[in-house]
Amino acid sequence: MQLMHRQFTGDQSGQTLIETLVAIFVLVTALTTGLGLAIYALTTARTSQAEIVASNLAREGVDVVRMMRDSNWLAGDEAGGIYALTNCPDLPADKQQCYSHAYVGPSYNIATPGSYRLVFDPDANTWTLEDGDDNYNLYLQTDGSYTPTTRGTASYARKIVIDQDTTSPYTIGNPELIIQSIVGWTGKNCSTMTNTDPETTNCKVVVEEDLTNWKDYQ
Repeated sequence: MQLMHRQFTGDQSGQTLIETLVAIFVLVTALTTGLGLAIYALTTARTSQAEIVASNLAREGVDVVRMMRDSNWLAGDEAGGIYALTNCPDLPADKQQCYSHAYVGPSYNIATPGSYRLVFDPDANTWTLEDGDDNYNLYLQTDGSYTPTTRGTASYARKIVIDQDTTSPYTIGNPELIIQSIVGWTGKNCSTMTNTDPETTNCKVVVEEDLTNWKDYQ
């Protein structure tokens, strides 16, 4: 039997090397593209999560201030006296009585314009508005809530801004309250917050709500 030997020429060896390099290039390109997509997806997911948490914290801020106004109405009914229905100076004598202490009631004072932080007392189950004093940080607690109680590194900051509108039909004695709840967070592509003020970063959510003493019937 005659054995046949195949002899590789130089052209064939070069072609095999080129094919190998092309295969490696395609593999590296595919891996790089896949890794880039994975990083993008992970970054997008983290940003979306931060926006969802910030939106909930901002919504909670205005909800709490609205609760304070409503609580003043309820507590005023129970306390009576100056807190109950009375003749209000901004209403004609022949008009219906009103609640003159909707913003400065027996439970809460939300009438003073300024910047505040919200603090929750789990033992008393109450909220308080405190002077922000350039410290609006929120920390993740073991129970999953975010509070000003220092724990680890702050990821979010929330500032409650209260302003007043006294233009007609509102009055100085019974203004419209403009409530802003501003929540900022730290993360990729987020500018650094100045003095933990969430207004100073580009990564923030702002929820605004106008509150009126609508029980002050006119």
